[in-house]
Amino acid sequence: MMTYAEMDKSTAHELQHNAQAALRKYRQARIGGEGIGGTTKDSTTITPDIGETEASGVQCLNTSALQTNPTRVQENTATGAQQSAGALNGSTPAPASSFGVFYVNDNGLQNPLPSFLQYVDNTLMRTVAKHNLPPSQHATCAICMFSHDQSPIATSYVPLGCEGSHWLHYRCLVWWASQVSRIDNNRCPVCQSQLFEWEGISVLTVATRTGLDLQDQQWGNRARYFDSETQMMLTSDSDEYVSECNFIEITILKVFNQHANGDAQGKLVDGSVNVLQIYYDVFACLEKAGRPRAKWLRWKTQLGWLLFGMLLATKLKRWIREQRAEVVGSEGWKGFEVAWGNLQAKILESVRSGGES
Repeated sequence: MMTYAEMDKSTAHELQHNAQAALRKYRQARIGGEGIGGTTKDSTTITPDIGETEASGVQCLNTSALQTNPTRVQENTATGAQQSAGALNGSTPAPASSFGVFYVNDNGLQNPLPSFLQYVDNTLMRTVAKHNLPPSQHATCAICMFSHDQSPIATSYVPLGCEGSHWLHYRCLVWWASQVSRIDNNRCPVCQSQLFEWEGISVLTVATRTGLDLQDQQWGNRARYFDSETQMMLTSDSDEYVSECNFIEITILKVFNQHANGDAQGKLVDGSVNVLQIYYDVFACLEKAGRPRAKWLRWKTQLGWLLFGMLLATKLKRWIREQRAEVVGSEGWKGFEVAWGNLQAKILESVRSGGES
């Protein structure tokens, strides 16, 4: 079966190059290297049924004929197109209390649980000096059951920071998080302490970077539905992801054409379209359409919201380069590039916060 990466490989690679650039600087500042995940792509390790994808993206359409299946639940907790898209323009995001759930730390203070990306790039990195040095030399990974130093693929053995002080291979942890068929994929597999807030977009980002496949769940007959906007019959998580990406492409085309064929007053001094405004309008269309529905694109945390914004920005940027190359270098493009940098900075800031308010 075709993997998510094969479905949209170029976007995955572009996203990894751009969104992870800021994160790489952070990891290098913390430990002087690439971090525990690395970027090695080797699919011979523990793998679920399907594959990787990109880590951010969206679209928008006339939704009058939209077929919404009531069994597919929208998880996104942050709403408002201008609020969401505002991250690209460097505006203040919604308060952390609008995202996810809260836990009480050792000081009795409430903090939001971190997203999975924050957990692996911040929480786990705080104990990097302990990695590969478990309390017992006979320690084994509770997932793959291999000895801590005999993983089938080279990876770090890390302390989870859970109540039971358990350890896992890093790649096994990422695989565990990607198992959408499990209800405990955000918990320690041994003591069941919750480690992070599970959301598709963050797990997607980390799994793609780590080179692990994502689990594809086939749906029962009652959950299947026909997406009239993309003319696809959806029967699995991967179908819904592909349909969502197609919806994005269709929406970008529609919104861009509206701007390109619109009145000159909406254009910039050099006559170019306002790419940043196109981004905002695509986001607004998404919200109106109740998108994203795809499990791997939903978010619950502030960082997940930012990653989704980066996905949309990545898709728009790539589409313009491929379909409307004359826009590249224009005033509208330059403004969008500045906003792109703002969004990268917001992602880095959110990773550094580790989910703490």
